[in-house]
Formats: sequence, structure tokens, C-alpha cells
Amino acid sequence: MSSIRILAAGAIAALCAQSAQAVIVFDNGAPNSSNAYHSDTDTSNPSDTVIVGDDFSFGSSTAFNEVSFWGLYAFDNGAPAADDFTIAIYDYSGAVPSSSPLHSFNVGNAVSRTDTGADLFGFDVYSYSAIIPMTSLSGDFLLSVYNNTAGTNADWYWSCANEGSGNAWEQDAIGGDWRQGGGDSTPLNEYAFNLKVPAPSSLSLLAFGILLRNRRR
Repeated sequence: MSSIRILAAGAIAALCAQSAQAVIVFDNGAPNSSNAYHSDTDTSNPSDTVIVGDDFSFGSSTAFNEVSFWGLYAFDNGAPAADDFTIAIYDYSGAVPSSSPLHSFNVGNAVSRTDTGADLFGFDVYSYSAIIPMTSLSGDFLLSVYNNTAGTNADWYWSCANEGSGNAWEQDAIGGDWRQGGGDSTPLNEYAFNLKVPAPSSLSLLAFGILLRNRRR
């Protein structure tokens, strides 16, 4: 193997090693261990199709490509063999979420899922992390994270970061009208999530590795 290939491989390996050093660009808080709310499109039970979302904002153009969040499965405490998550971002510039998302990423089962060791109402609380395409935004937005647990005995619930003092919204089906507070399941909550971007050194290593690889060609 040539020295250039070795350097490129080393840069990429270093990038992977530093993936845990991502920088949080928006932090909505960790679970408060007091509640979680339904966010699942499984239609096996018509009363449980509600999905939820929470607002976030950037004062200037900010990039991110990782979404971390927390949740649980009820009323079957066992996690399904596979998840089917969607991460959707809606315009919130008018203080009401747009009906159609600006971005929608069906990440499916391509999420890291870790049992945190914490329980809520007897159900295991999991942390999740999903990589999405690099996205740059400026302004006010709503993040909706929902699962589709069709074919399982569980529904997915998004963990709260705070209750009663947030800006959460809900809708009964994708594309339906959003409503805030006083709905079927969601008061004015804050949901547990954060948005991340690779550390600057990681981005430099990635660019360096790509440059070396391209020069080899």
C-alpha cells in the first residue's frame, strides 16, 4: 500500500474514532424521568396515531447532521427487533408549524439504540442517535420524531425534557392539522433531543482523507 493510501486510511479511521466528539448546536434537554408522549404512526389502534413535535431555532445559518433523542416502548416493555423512525423538520416562522415538512428523513432502523438503564412507569428508556444529510438552517423550526411500530405489540413514546412550560405540537396523522396544548395527549411540553455536527477537527480529517484519495486517482 502506498504512503498516500495509508495516510488517507488513517485520516478516515481517525474520523470514525472522533465521531463521538460531535458538537451540540442545539440542546433541548435530556429526559426529566417524569413522562413521555405518543409519537407513532402505527394505525392498529386508531386512538394511538398521534405524533408530536417540538420547536427549535437558530439565530444564524447553522449546520447539523445528527439528531439524538430519547424514548420508550409501551405497553410492551420489549423493544421491537427493528425501528422505523422518521425525522421531519417543519417551518415554524409563523409560530405555527407548516403542514408539509421542509425536510423529511426516513432513517428507519439506521439509528443507534441504547438502553439507558433508566425506567419510566416500568418501561425501559432508550437513547437514540440518527445521522441525516448535512442540513443548514436559520430561523424557527419544528422537529418531529416518530416511529412506526406496526406489527409489534408496542407503541413508541418520546421522552419529555420538561412539562407544562414548552412549545410542543401534535397532529393525528401525517399532513394533518397541528394543534398545540390541550389536545388528546400533548400539553405544552418540551421533548428530549439535541442536534449535533461533527467536531471541526473531524471535518478537517474528512476533507484531508478525501483530498488524498482523489489525488491518488
